[in-house]
Amino acid sequence: MRPMETRVFKLFGISEELLEEKLKTIDEKINFNIENNNGDISLTISSQKIEEDMLRNELAEYSYGTGADTLESITGNLLKEYELKLSVAESCTGGRLSDRLTDVPGSSNYFLGGTICYNNESKNKLLSVSNKTLLRYGAVGETTALEMASGVRCLFDSDIGISVTGIAGPSGGTEDKPVGLVFIALSSKFSNLCNKYNFEGLRKDIKTKAVNNALNILRLFLLDNYKNPKNEIS
Repeated sequence: MRPMETRVFKLFGISEELLEEKLKTIDEKINFNIENNNGDISLTISSQKIEEDMLRNELAEYSYGTGADTLESITGNLLKEYELKLSVAESCTGGRLSDRLTDVPGSSNYFLGGTICYNNESKNKLLSVSNKTLLRYGAVGETTALEMASGVRCLFDSDIGISVTGIAGPSGGTEDKPVGLVFIALSSKFSNLCNKYNFEGLRKDIKTKAVNNALNILRLFLLDNYKNPKNEIS
């Protein structure tokens, strides 16, 4: 009998239910364990014969690494590979994104710094978010997030700026802007984007989900715009 083999796959952007369905299509008798940290999944597979190519193909859309890889380490490796500098502007996450980025040894090679702008005055003074934007959209909105990302990129003269602003709760939500509403924006010298989320959970869960998604947005942006020569930004 062949010895048991164990592999750990790191995934993001797939629900546990869909993941289990995909695993059953590969092998109904496969042994697996799922650890889900607010969307950041560690999938441990134990089998006498692991169909690794089949697993990779089936999960390619969601896979970002294996073993001890993390969203922050994979993203950091990409920034280092493409020789890019990053800065971040945080509101509802209160510095957690910067903390995760700097958990990676050698992150000073690509991470220039960040700001925690928790009120409108600091967003205006430090990140140059216009008073007109703040009056019209408030601290939590797509336009605000985009101006925060652009502002922090200019502040640090980085290649990429990322911002996070939202309502982590448990109070502060309204009918138009409920608890869990989060905007994550990215600004580069060539393009800007902003994603809107409505997260569920406790305050700490919403913060973690926001950070996880910010890291994944950055990872996908780097792969989409720098990895393939035909799409490479120059």
